[in-house]
Amino acid sequence: MLCNSPVILIVGFHNISVEGISSRFALASVCNSPAVCVIPKMVYDMDKESRTKKVTRWHSDRLLDQVRSWPKSVREQVGRQLNKVEFGGVPDDFKPMRTIGPGVAEIRLSEMGDQFRLIYVAKFEEAIYVIHAITRKKSQKTSTLDMEVARKRYSELVQQRKFE
Repeated sequence: MLCNSPVILIVGFHNISVEGISSRFALASVCNSPAVCVIPKMVYDMDKESRTKKVTRWHSDRLLDQVRSWPKSVREQVGRQLNKVEFGGVPDDFKPMRTIGPGVAEIRLSEMGDQFRLIYVAKFEEAIYVIHAITRKKSQKTSTLDMEVARKRYSELVQQRKFE
């Protein structure tokens, strides 16, 4: 009997370490029929933490509104990259922000010369915390003011979690 729906086959395993965090990934193959098997660019994280989707918590509604004001293509990109983080993966273009705090990183996006940044913390089990966004940045260097705001929000987050 033939199955009309795709079948996912595990074809191997690979260990990846990013910023000292190790993950075990399963390389997958999707088969549309018993005769034709294509290996797409899909990787499934096999770690326990990555089997479920973490919720994303925004520092404030104002921060979420700021991101919602970004161009549609940038919002779509940041949504896809944040979704990767929610499932335990890493964004395509990110930078660890150790000077803000341990486990802090930024998703980096650009469109037509403008750069957009989303600074988040993914190290906590219960959620991904978005603590800052930078809209239409022109230079590679993050401003001192943006760094200070993100540090303050990270510190507040750590203190708040102590009392929960």
